[in-house]
Amino acid sequence: MKIPAKFRMLVFLFLMTFSIGISLSGILLLVREGFVDDFFKKWMSNFISTWVIVLPVALVVIPIVNKITDAIVEKQ
Repeated sequence: MKIPAKFRMLVFLFLMTFSIGISLSGILLLVREGFVDDFFKKWMSNFISTWVIVLPVALVVIPIVNKITDAIVEKQ
């Protein structure tokens, strides 16, 4: 079963922010503290904090960036 097309932007937003949040929080933690004993626990904690910020920011920024992109890129 597929998700209806009207939810495409929400699915995109969820997947994009999840991917960015999980990867950046893990990479930054690894750079900052190295691979410590409780790395996974700290990583998940950092990820949740990051995602809480990234998700609403993306809700606002993505439509703006789409409009700017449409304004500067030729239509097919």
